[in-house]
Amino acid sequence: ENANPVVEQNSIQQGHGRGIVVTGSARGAIRYNVIRGHECEGVYVCGNATPSVTENVIGDSTGHGILIEDQARGEYFDNVLSDNSDGGVQHNPGPNSDRADADPVDASEHPGRPLA
Repeated sequence: ENANPVVEQNSIQQGHGRGIVVTGSARGAIRYNVIRGHECEGVYVCGNATPSVTENVIGDSTGHGILIEDQARGEYFDNVLSDNSDGGVQHNPGPNSDRADADPVDASEHPGRPLA
């Protein structure tokens, strides 16, 4: 729940679900990974999580490259997102969220934009 792991320099590929999931109040750093070919999102962030997701290659998933839901925030910089069926980055604040910006974040238009 309050985890603060470092997930670094891994190849996370061809999963039957999401590649990496960050939930609760977790923080942590996800960097320099290759995350490809999952049956859902490459990276899924929800709850009140605030990870740093930087310099990953995220692609070929049937969901979004990165899906951020609820009150989750964090920093999302310099990721290469390609060929994800539902698009690159999507933010869906939940009904109890204090977030006003429900519009999806397109990493190609907003490189290095933190979600804070």
